[in-house]
Amino acid sequence: MKFLGSIGVDFKLLIAQIINFGLLLYILKRLLYRPILNEIEKEEKELVQLEIEKKRLEKEKQEFEFQKQQEIKKVREEVKKMIEEAQEIASFVKKNAQKQAEEIVEKITSQKKVELSLLQKEIRQKAFKEVAQEVREKIIGLIEEVLKEVEKKKLEKKYFSEFVLKIQKLLQEKSKEILQTLNVSGKEKRNSRKLKISLEYFPSFTSFQEAKIKDLFYQNLKVPVEITKKKNEKLIVGFKIEILGFLIETSLLGKIENVFQNK
Repeated sequence: MKFLGSIGVDFKLLIAQIINFGLLLYILKRLLYRPILNEIEKEEKELVQLEIEKKRLEKEKQEFEFQKQQEIKKVREEVKKMIEEAQEIASFVKKNAQKQAEEIVEKITSQKKVELSLLQKEIRQKAFKEVAQEVREKIIGLIEEVLKEVEKKKLEKKYFSEFVLKIQKLLQEKSKEILQTLNVSGKEKRNSRKLKISLEYFPSFTSFQEAKIKDLFYQNLKVPVEITKKKNEKLIVGFKIEILGFLIETSLLGKIENVFQNK
């Protein structure tokens, strides 16, 4: 100490400076050097990680390039194969085109012949129907002109007799169906339900004839009948009735129609 004092060094001041330097070094290390070192270590680790990621990406890139080349090679082979197949098909079509064309022409020709035959048949049928309709109308007009009132009365009487017989036959054969359609069972229901029918006539339909028809229905079905009457000059002479879908006609028009239908 005397030596230090002899050379002009203050021992107490030296001790104080050493302590101050130690404190400064501790503070710098604690507050400055350690964070800087930690940051450097962190950046070094990130650099190492980036290098690893770079190598991984390089490897993936190489693998992708290799796979891409393989896919391109595969596609080229498939395209080449498709071109070869197309060339084979084109060659086959070329060889068989003439034969197929002839078959198609023959098929179309045969089909057109059949269509032409059907068309000619249709034209003939249509022409016949038109002529038949014209003849039918002329015959009906001629009959109406020459048919006398007395002859109409005779025909009306004859057709009414046939009309009654046909109704009688229908009621005997179809009475169950008619009653089922009316949903009739038992005496009370029969009296409460009424059968509605439409009747066309020409030239006349007397009260006696109406009573005859109603009685005929009642005798066979035991059901009251309501008749809706309509005068129809087209019948020329005769009667026409519809009973729940069943149609009965005895008229001069019907006779003429039958003649033309049987031609």
